Amino acid sequence: MDILKEIFRHEVFPALGCTEPISCAYAAAVAVEQLPGPAERIEFIVDPGTYKNGAAVTIPNSGEEKGNIIAAGRGLA
Repeated sequence: MDILKEIFRHEVFPALGCTEPISCAYAAAVAVEQLPGPAERIEFIVDPGTYKNGAAVTIPNSGEEKGNIIAAGRGLA
């Protein structure tokens, strides 16, 4: 049992970020690469957990704006 505790102590770390907005930004970035020109509109359908978890996350380099939609917009840029 001590070896299991030792493994956990060295391998388990608290999460330092939120992946839901990243997934929206990445999806937008991949999608926009396929377009012949700039995107005029974007629509995301996400599950409730993704929506909830990403809604209050501050997006880096966005002027303290929050949420999956802001992240997706950054992915389009």
